[in-house]
Amino acid sequence: MLVKKNLFTKEISFVSRQLVFRLGYDLIKKAGYAIEKIDDKYLNWNSKSEATALSKIQTDILILDRLSTTYDFMSSLKIKFKTIVTFDDIGSGTKIADVVINGIFHDLAPKKIVILDINIYF
Repeated sequence: MLVKKNLFTKEISFVSRQLVFRLGYDLIKKAGYAIEKIDDKYLNWNSKSEATALSKIQTDILILDRLSTTYDFMSSLKIKFKTIVTFDDIGSGTKIADVVINGIFHDLAPKKIVILDINIYF
């Protein structure tokens, strides 16, 4: 959807652990997207080192695909990023996220946000 709204592929980058998620990492690379160079040892879920590494990325929107974020982890990210989106997140960090997209979870309160002049309702 972001590419369809004139956000160029080169303006989208990903963070992925290479060793644990090699297939996904290779698919992202093959699709032509940039991958931020962050060593796997700094990308332990919800860790201070992961929040620090992600905070160094120059972007307004951070999108996380994570089953469970913590409140503290998301709070530290919210200081840096204008908008935080999470996918399939049932953790306490969803209280901090601006958008929570959960196709399999239906008990979240609806939120509205405007991204790239598109109204998105969840």
